[in-house]
Amino acid sequence: MADGVVGVRGARVLVVGGGLTAAQAALAAVGAGAARVVLRSRRPLQTRAYDLHDDWIDMRKTNRLRFDFLCMEDRCEGAKRAAPGGTVPASYMEELRRGAASDSSALELQVDGGIEQSAVRLERGELHVDGDAFDLVILATGAAKTPLSSRLYQQVQADFSAPVRDGFPRVDTSLRWADGEDLFVVGANAVL
Repeated sequence: MADGVVGVRGARVLVVGGGLTAAQAALAAVGAGAARVVLRSRRPLQTRAYDLHDDWIDMRKTNRLRFDFLCMEDRCEGAKRAAPGGTVPASYMEELRRGAASDSSALELQVDGGIEQSAVRLERGELHVDGDAFDLVILATGAAKTPLSSRLYQQVQADFSAPVRDGFPRVDTSLRWADGEDLFVVGANAVL
């Protein structure tokens, strides 16, 4: 460790996550010359063109799904089913599998369903995660499942009396969060 910064070349790197960012980080670490790269996810890596299930893109099924989504009571559960977690595009998945299968590669793909309860300790300048020593840990674990756990969202919600449901901003069809305000929510947090 020089000046508190760990270089990647020759390092032991742990990447935690199961989506595109985790895949990119693991491949970048291998490309930068890491001695060992472990990509650890809580479930086997999944490949889809988009994080949404294909049914949402299939025009034969989309209208029915949208109709079901109109019911606010079922919307949160429907959103969770539609996008159950990160995915890795096929081209990256192929590169990961090829790298992990190579005898000369530093890349390992691991599944650990209990990763959220991992034992982490610092011992003589080394970070140990479940008994393995790493020089660098990259958390590519995605966004919070409920944005209102964020202090920023809590403050905005309180200041504007913005409506919420099940921990998510309740936005209108233009993604406006509070009536009459130029306050919009986009991305995963606008799921409702």
